Amino acid sequence: MRIVHGASNIAGLPIEISRAQRALGHRSMAVLYCTARGAAPGSVDMELLLQGNRPRRIWGRGRLLAHLLASYDVFHFHFHTSYLPLQRDLPLWRVAGKRIIFHLHGCDIRDPRRVRVEQPVSACAECPVHCMVPTKLHLPDAIVLYADRVIVSTPDLLEFVPGADYIPNPLDSAALPRPSLARRASGQEYVVVHAPTDRAIKGTRHLEAAIEQLRAEGVPVRLQLLEGLPREQMLRACLEADVAVDQLLIGWFGLFALEMMALGKPVIAYIRPGLERYAPGLPVVSAEPATIAATLRVLLLDAARRERLAADGPAYVAREHNPIDINCRILALYAAVGARR
Repeated sequence: MRIVHGASNIAGLPIEISRAQRALGHRSMAVLYCTARGAAPGSVDMELLLQGNRPRRIWGRGRLLAHLLASYDVFHFHFHTSYLPLQRDLPLWRVAGKRIIFHLHGCDIRDPRRVRVEQPVSACAECPVHCMVPTKLHLPDAIVLYADRVIVSTPDLLEFVPGADYIPNPLDSAALPRPSLARRASGQEYVVVHAPTDRAIKGTRHLEAAIEQLRAEGVPVRLQLLEGLPREQMLRACLEADVAVDQLLIGWFGLFALEMMALGKPVIAYIRPGLERYAPGLPVVSAEPATIAATLRVLLLDAARRERLAADGPAYVAREHNPIDINCRILALYAAVGARR
């Protein structure tokens, strides 16, 4: 198959999926608006293609659309972006007979007005960002008009897109640094790591309050916040951690939790009641703002439980989030909607 991924680089997932598709023998490329660190191998940075004054940018975008039209049959869009503002390129791909896949990752489709009413714990209740931008508001209509299939990366999003396919995020465990096998010394301070891309969404203030509460109780614990670091540096900083805390409000775990499980770290994240069935055997301890202090206290003082979670994590990630297995499911979805092999 000939597949292009665009146009938002959400946690590097379009690049990871594209890499695995190439390993399976398909022509796959990620053409993305990349981060400040630039494009990764196997991806094209659209920012570089669209530099210059307005006429040059218009010319560059036209050349890009013509190239994509001639080169790819499956257009796999991540988040609520495509290759023109307000998804104005979607009719072009539809008329040309291309297969269009929407891959939604959270705030692109989650309606904060509904979440605040329906969920007692949510990131939407605490997030100050006005996310109901025109592209997001247009997305439900675009899905109805143009999407051949919709993928969601977390199961809580299924309630916003009936009929979507939940496919877990892939993680290449072999590319991670090797975890330390050293045991912590008796009396050594516990280290809790947390890597918030957005403090409000991740519930960071609740974790900080819990750590302060535990320290006031005499528990020797330190919070290590990892923000703004390159991924490799962030992962290496986690190697000596005792516990990793991911997101406490959204109701599911993110890529950081996956990475920490793969490194053999006990993980805490809020798993919304009723969603556990989508990840049987998940070695994650669930906690929300009201319970994070108590949950941390119990886990830090229970070395045997931490060791069990640490042992279960790598095997779970390798079994449930293997990039090749995940992409076999994605490729089967392409085939089901008539993509040419």
